[in-house]
Amino acid sequence: MTDLELQNQDRQRHWQPGWCNWKIGAIAHPKSFLLPLAQMSVRLAFVFALTLIWLSSASSAVAAPNDQPKTCRIGSYITSLHDLNPADRSFGAEFWLWSVCPSKELQPLKRMEVVNATSTEISNESELERQDKIGAFRQQGEVYWFQQKVKATLRHDWDIQNYPFDRHVLEIPIEETVYDTTNFVYTPDTANSTYKQDMHLDGWQITNFQVKQSGTTYKSTFGDPELSSGESTYTRLALVVSVQRQSVFSFLKVASGVYAAFLICLLSFFLKITEVTSRISMLSGSLFAALVNMRGVEAVLGRTEQVTLLDKIHILTLAYVVIAGLATIVSGKLADSESSKAVILFNRRLCLVFSLSFVITNAILIFTAVKMG
Repeated sequence: MTDLELQNQDRQRHWQPGWCNWKIGAIAHPKSFLLPLAQMSVRLAFVFALTLIWLSSASSAVAAPNDQPKTCRIGSYITSLHDLNPADRSFGAEFWLWSVCPSKELQPLKRMEVVNATSTEISNESELERQDKIGAFRQQGEVYWFQQKVKATLRHDWDIQNYPFDRHVLEIPIEETVYDTTNFVYTPDTANSTYKQDMHLDGWQITNFQVKQSGTTYKSTFGDPELSSGESTYTRLALVVSVQRQSVFSFLKVASGVYAAFLICLLSFFLKITEVTSRISMLSGSLFAALVNMRGVEAVLGRTEQVTLLDKIHILTLAYVVIAGLATIVSGKLADSESSKAVILFNRRLCLVFSLSFVITNAILIFTAVKMG
């Protein structure tokens, strides 16, 4: 055998056992290569699960704004309240309106309506792009700021039952006219909305101010083809101003005439009992004065079906005048049969009863009116 054949046999003898050992080891110990494969499968499954969670959260975050109505921050600053007129059932107001919107296309001030306004005048309109430094809208670097000044005369149902101790809540309602609440709503800017603190209101005092956001529902879709429920709701912002009349001098002005009429009624008791004609004439003048004063109050407040405090005082005075007239006739009859001193005493006592009862009744009426406002 040659040297080359001997070398090949030696090489085969050393190589075959190693190969057999490797194959036998691999078959005898399968976990040596399955374990890394299982670990890799677990890692891939974990990464896949995290990817699904991230995709679902991202898709929900994108879809959420589409499910929510768009919004703008709306605020107001009232510069003037004037012509508070119960007779005309109205009042006047001047105020600034502004909106801060995430997009230029919204522009709610272009679509707003001052509800119950008989006249509206808009001026000083402006539009600016601003940096959202106050964080009005999340993840929004720039916002759009719109402003305008509004002058309006609004209708108001004045409750004057307790005039001139009355208190009122004046509302300036502003409402969206195009998009219903499924598409657009107001967000009130309560932090910046207020009124001019040194505003002068002749005879009135502001006691409170609020900004309220609500929705107004109408039993109509106004022809909107996207609405099938038969009704629609529109966002509304109300500027609510509570006012109270400064009533001391107002009350004296309107009530002085009727109180003068009652004093004339009392003076009739001090005339001679035989001067029946003079007493009747004085009481007639008192009655006329009370009726004229009642007409004057009606001119100030306007015609109303409510029975006001002043109506009660006037009716009470008229009743006393009528009773005083009956007392005059009775005194004339008594003078024919009784002594003059007894008739005079009767009149003096009747005058005292009139005075005390009138004062007490007026005090009760006025106290009730002040309490109820």
